Amino acid sequence: MSSKKKKSDGRSGELEKAEEVFQAVILTDSFNFRFLPITLETPRALLPLVNVPLLDYTIEFLVEAGVQEIFVFCCRHVDQIKKHLSQSKWTSSRGPCDVKTIVFEDCLSLGDALREIDRQSFLKNDFVLVSGDIVSNMKLDQVLKEHKDRRKKDKSSLMTMVFKVANPGHRTRCREEDLIVAMDSTTGRILHCDKTASKKQFSFPLSLFTGNNDIQIRYDLLDCNISICSTTVPQLFTDNFDYQTRDDFVRGILVNEEIMGNQIHSFLISNKYVARVSNPYMYDTVSKDILSRWAYPITPDNSVFFMDFSFSFARHNVYLDSELSLARDCVLEENLLISKGTSVGAGTVITNSVIGRNCVIGDFVQLDGVHLWDNVRIDDGSKISKSIVCANVHVKRNVTITTGSLISFNVVIGPDIVLPPGVKITLKRQTEGDDFGMDGLSLEDNQSVGFNPDVVGTEGQGFIWDAGGDSDDEREQVGDIWGIERISSSEDEVSSEFSEDQSPPGSPPPEDGRLFYTEVLESIRHGVADHVDPENIILEVNASKFAYNVTFHELNQAVIKSLLESSLHDSSLSKQDMSKNLKKATEHLLPIVSNYIKTADSQRDALNATEEFFLQAMWAAPVSQIFLHYLYDKEILEESVILQWFSRKSTGVEDSGLEPQRKHLRQQISPFITWLQEAEEESDEDDDDDDDDEDE
Repeated sequence: MSSKKKKSDGRSGELEKAEEVFQAVILTDSFNFRFLPITLETPRALLPLVNVPLLDYTIEFLVEAGVQEIFVFCCRHVDQIKKHLSQSKWTSSRGPCDVKTIVFEDCLSLGDALREIDRQSFLKNDFVLVSGDIVSNMKLDQVLKEHKDRRKKDKSSLMTMVFKVANPGHRTRCREEDLIVAMDSTTGRILHCDKTASKKQFSFPLSLFTGNNDIQIRYDLLDCNISICSTTVPQLFTDNFDYQTRDDFVRGILVNEEIMGNQIHSFLISNKYVARVSNPYMYDTVSKDILSRWAYPITPDNSVFFMDFSFSFARHNVYLDSELSLARDCVLEENLLISKGTSVGAGTVITNSVIGRNCVIGDFVQLDGVHLWDNVRIDDGSKISKSIVCANVHVKRNVTITTGSLISFNVVIGPDIVLPPGVKITLKRQTEGDDFGMDGLSLEDNQSVGFNPDVVGTEGQGFIWDAGGDSDDEREQVGDIWGIERISSSEDEVSSEFSEDQSPPGSPPPEDGRLFYTEVLESIRHGVADHVDPENIILEVNASKFAYNVTFHELNQAVIKSLLESSLHDSSLSKQDMSKNLKKATEHLLPIVSNYIKTADSQRDALNATEEFFLQAMWAAPVSQIFLHYLYDKEILEESVILQWFSRKSTGVEDSGLEPQRKHLRQQISPFITWLQEAEEESDEDDDDDDDDEDE
């Protein structure tokens, strides 16, 4: 009898041990359109972040947290995800955990995913629920322990949500994820949770404050999208088909808490790195954090995370792989990474950028805040800023790609073209009946339609991607590039204690300046084309200034640059035609220029803006002295200010990177400067003669 009893106890212990397997579910689809049109051709979970697929960061985070069994839920681009996992270390015989794929191609929301998970019943214990775009160095042992201890005492606790303390303006906090949370400060129980992205006022039910003496209202929390869930959570999604998102679930639980008795708790962290790559702004932010070592030990020189690379780490956060070809006079400034097989030409300047494998970057190229994926070719004289350029793209000579652009796979652009800010270009086209644009035509199909040279250049291949549609999500994603989603009045996000020229501690560089410039450029461009009264243009510019709360320094520079860009955007024109266009535009806009350029400081702003524009558009350099001479003749610029500006020595990072172009530009301007100096000397001699006559 005793022997049988002992054997029975052994089996019970084995069953209990099996039930304690730590499980996790990764949702590879975000169920939104933030990265269209790129995600037409590859799943978001496989987008390369600093050359490593997002899914690998998420799995590494779960493995380091002690997860033993991971279920990767796929509903789009299933074959690509399966292929990636089959070739990764996660599914090898020596893999650190058991990774399985769950496929449900008819899934349209997180709610559908959890209902399918409930139907298949493979979750045996409390599990971790995350999206496939999480980058984190935190451990889950403490949050899991607290969750399990709470569950032992009270089975009504269904979920523990992880929040990070991050004040408004924190670099990893994008506005569409802002939320306000009311919680019990003693137990961490969530009493109220609401997204605040489009709200200026918040309301709370009076019952929230009845009998809750320890309530906290928190607006300094970032939802990490990491949740410890009981197996009851998928069941509740099955029982409530109106639950489509996790927000729906949380709202439903809190509203029905008194009836059902279910509860949700919180776990706060402050000294660990957690971020979700939920949109292009966060893609750029998290990339910079990795390069700047904020997510340590997730750094490019750590072979655990970047096992297929061998980056060396240098000052100013510069990471260089092996087998590179770098011209001696190329400039690599800061916060950048260049991968194996890439070549960089003479006079090229790169900063705040990630360059993939086997890229070819020509001479006198400027890259600032750019993410180039593998096998990209950038020809001579091109300039790209704050954009994502996918694999196998060819950017031809003298192409300018401006802030917030997404250039999808295999696109060809150029030559000699300037793309507007926030443009999205792909070889795919939406067709009628294709609700979400998930199925595009092939390149062969598109070639029969023909490419528009005004969009992609005379040798280009690609189409503008227009989100279209009337849904809120489709309209919202249009502006969801590099901080556009962060726009709001200063009262919404920043305390009034910060002045116009300051940002709150820990905040990223403000994006409003770039957006303000785009609006000013459009106002001036249409003003010249349609002969709009300059007074009306001034009203539009002033309205934009107050909307974006920019400084007068930014305002002055934006006006001058917009004037120049609106009239000198075509690099194929002759010097005579460029001069004619510039004179016509300047004559019409002179009342606007004189309205803003009045003081010596504003004149220096105008001169600096002029130099910056022509450094970026060297084809127009021959007309630079014509522009300055015209402003001098119209008494916008004073002689002393011009001579002082021209005589200043080259200092600063921006000058050191463009010194060859700067010298060439100064040579173009020097005849006008010589004329000013000679006129000044003659004036001094005349004054001396007058003094002598008076003495006689």
